[in-house]
Amino acid sequence: MSKKISFPNRACPNCGKPIHIRSKSHEACGWTEASSPASKTQAKHAPTATNGEKLSKMEAVRRILKEHGKETMPLDIQSHLKKQYSIQMDASTISNYKSTILKERKKHGRPKGQKPWTPKAAPAGSMDEITMSDIEAVKKLVDSMGSDKVRALAVVLGK
Repeated sequence: MSKKISFPNRACPNCGKPIHIRSKSHEACGWTEASSPASKTQAKHAPTATNGEKLSKMEAVRRILKEHGKETMPLDIQSHLKKQYSIQMDASTISNYKSTILKERKKHGRPKGQKPWTPKAAPAGSMDEITMSDIEAVKKLVDSMGSDKVRALAVVLGK
């Protein structure tokens, strides 16, 4: 009775004996991974545009959105991809690509925000010193209007 194969090992596809999981060959039976039909990968080709250039899936979705508008639904895009570029994509992937593309478009066309208003600085020297003529002008106002009215006026103008 054969022993059960434990984790770091797996069965050789040719003879069934245990070999390490990372092994690419088995010397006892002559198996190599390159000769195994199950491990051969199919060559993936990039979709091509009508002029022969290689085209990514994102670029294909971008072109369909440009041609048919941003309101095109993912299932419609899926059928267009299949017909025009022979690309098979999941509708959820198309939806993700579409939202990414539309976000990119918004970033480029967004106007810059306005700068916040800042008050202009007062002329130099006007607030630093109180001259004798300023004191005489305030004294005239107090004499003519009264101190209470000048104080109220200063409060209103000080805000």
